Amino acid sequence: MWKGRAVKIGFVFLCIVCLICLPISGLAFEIPGFGNGKETAVPQDDKSASLKMYSVQRSVTEKLQITPQNLTCDKGAFESAFLLYDKDENSFNRNENLTWMTFDAGEKQALIKIRYLVYANEALATSALGTKFLVSNNNRDFTDIATIEGNENGEITEGWHEIQLSGFGEYRYFKIELPAGANLAEVEWISDEGVRLLENEKGVHFQLTAFDAARQMEGTVVFAAYNAENVMKCAAVKTFSFSPQGNTEVAYDLTAYQPEAGDWYRVEVFDENGDCALAQPLNYRYTKASPAFTVANVFGDDMLLQADAPVEVWGSAPIGSTVTVTLQNVTTGKKYTGEQKVNDVQGYCIDLGSFPAGGIYAMTVENGAEEIEFKDITFGDLWLFAGQSNMDYFMLTGEDTKAFLESGEGKKRMDNGKIRLLNLWNKGIEGAPAAVDGLPISSWEPAWQMMRTDTVSYCSAVSAFFSTAIQERYNVPVGVLNVAVGDTEINRWLPKGRYGIFEGTDGSLYHNRIAPLSKLKIKGILYYQGEADEYRTHLTTEAYRDAFVGLINHYRSIWGKELPFYWAQLTRYKADESSIREAQRQALEKVEIPRNTGMISLIDQFGAFESGKGNCRTDIHPDGKQTVAERFLRFAMRDVYGEKDLVVQGPLYQSMTIEGNKIRLHFVCNGNLGVLPPEQYADSEGMEYIKREKKDIKKPQEFSVAGSDGVFYPAEAELDGSDVLVWSDRVKKPVNARYAWGAYPEMPNLTDESGLPAAVFTTEFDR
Repeated sequence: MWKGRAVKIGFVFLCIVCLICLPISGLAFEIPGFGNGKETAVPQDDKSASLKMYSVQRSVTEKLQITPQNLTCDKGAFESAFLLYDKDENSFNRNENLTWMTFDAGEKQALIKIRYLVYANEALATSALGTKFLVSNNNRDFTDIATIEGNENGEITEGWHEIQLSGFGEYRYFKIELPAGANLAEVEWISDEGVRLLENEKGVHFQLTAFDAARQMEGTVVFAAYNAENVMKCAAVKTFSFSPQGNTEVAYDLTAYQPEAGDWYRVEVFDENGDCALAQPLNYRYTKASPAFTVANVFGDDMLLQADAPVEVWGSAPIGSTVTVTLQNVTTGKKYTGEQKVNDVQGYCIDLGSFPAGGIYAMTVENGAEEIEFKDITFGDLWLFAGQSNMDYFMLTGEDTKAFLESGEGKKRMDNGKIRLLNLWNKGIEGAPAAVDGLPISSWEPAWQMMRTDTVSYCSAVSAFFSTAIQERYNVPVGVLNVAVGDTEINRWLPKGRYGIFEGTDGSLYHNRIAPLSKLKIKGILYYQGEADEYRTHLTTEAYRDAFVGLINHYRSIWGKELPFYWAQLTRYKADESSIREAQRQALEKVEIPRNTGMISLIDQFGAFESGKGNCRTDIHPDGKQTVAERFLRFAMRDVYGEKDLVVQGPLYQSMTIEGNKIRLHFVCNGNLGVLPPEQYADSEGMEYIKREKKDIKKPQEFSVAGSDGVFYPAEAELDGSDVLVWSDRVKKPVNARYAWGAYPEMPNLTDESGLPAAVFTTEFDR
């Protein structure tokens, strides 16, 4: 009797020791996914396994009748909300007013994943982007655990999709928040009944089914609980009989400890010989439904991080687990390490401190047995390039930029490993209807690239010329974040909200191209946009001004209130964009903090000399992007790189006074005002115009004045130091004046000793 009992005790001890010593790699094994509400067997690839075991997984709504009592939503939208849980794949939400719904499961459910069905229609499928899933136990305090995000093009395919959660968390209330007009066909919240917290939350209940025993045998089942650091907290042993015929229910309550977030549980079966009966032990992780381990997808090989600024590394990880980030200088071998325990579903954000420019580093991010590595990281100055197509305009687009790229000089200068590119030119252009966690980059796609003549071919020409000049002049590595998207209105670059008289209603590109970068530190922003708000939205000067000032202020609230922010005043074109140009000028005065802001004037640019492709008259994408970059460069050289005495712009209108039948215009300028040579502003048609109209190229041109009736007439102009006197015989009592107003002013020739063009302006907003 005693001998048998001793053998049994010894066997139990052996089982527990084996469970302690089993390789931690077993953590990677998880209970498999839900399949149409049916029981799912755990895969057993090892042919020597003498037993199989599964856990029942099913939709939370499977056993319940959906009623207005357990499914609440926007008033009057119940029928539409019900369609997401009616098990009919051909019915989908059509109610534009449905923005939220909450399902009450009646009791806590062990949530392990979410499944959702996107309707086949492409437009309706895309509308589901940004849908959020939330959970709660009191129907008051909800936790956001997942968001529907698109692929690298901001799109989502039809059919069923799954969002895997890294473990189980128990919840009673399940909420969905839909963007306006979003459509889904079905939603399933999947629970696993194999492991549940006891009602008093001081233990765990296991409920599993064993089947396909190789023979009749007595098996010892060991149940064990571990903390996030893989230290065993509690274990128990129970014996069951397993038969080749039929199934065996394996149930046990582990009550000897207090469950904590980050804990995980292992179930193992041993036969009479002490051999493992299962091909793999069953592992469960209790994480309060947190997401799996990730690193933000802005991180990658060949990345450049901002020098001399805090380096933050962020992502998601199971609650209760610990994330460790190690940054190693490849040359010196020195390591810099940061560590953080994840306490909530917001994930982790680890500050590694700041690093000087240069160097080559390798980064390792670890979470338990999982590890993600990045190589060839360097530090330097990281610039963000935003706007629409004239900023996105890539090197192979223009005849001039293409020729430069193919020239000996271009091949030499554009092959520069000290410049790193993250180029989003053709990815995610539809944006996202709500905030997302990552950039529109596929997980398999390299985000960052070193600048080579091939990688820069489809990168912003402005960014290529600008970054090359910075790197060469100051011998500092430079990073390019090119997020511009062609044909986009300012509304898409602003989060929803009120900005003066402008109401932001879209924010799609802000959500997936700006917000995901918000934890990165950057050196400054260059912005070139506005055409679409003339030809599509037809914004007034006041509306665009308020929107643009709001954009500048908001972006600076993310990256620093005095972050360098420079923009381009639109150049000439066959469509009249004067009102947008004036709004861009007014932003200089209206922005919250004027320091480190600046606007380049492009009104003298005509692109290609002959009319046609690349010419401002007919092509909204003119040649001359190197000039654009050079004018931006002046501001950066002065404000960022310390060349304080550098002249950065031409004349800027300041104020006016009325002197009888004339208006005196006062300018901020460099020395005295002057006029540009015609070859700087006139193409072949312009030269013909000057000759035909017998224009005086030595006098300032393109001024006009108006009386109280608001009708503008061409004006004579005379330079007087830093002022210009303007008048017209047709306006006896002038009230306002304009310069270079209209679609394509032929002779915008006002300048000063800088040789740079004056900015377009009107005086109508002075009072």
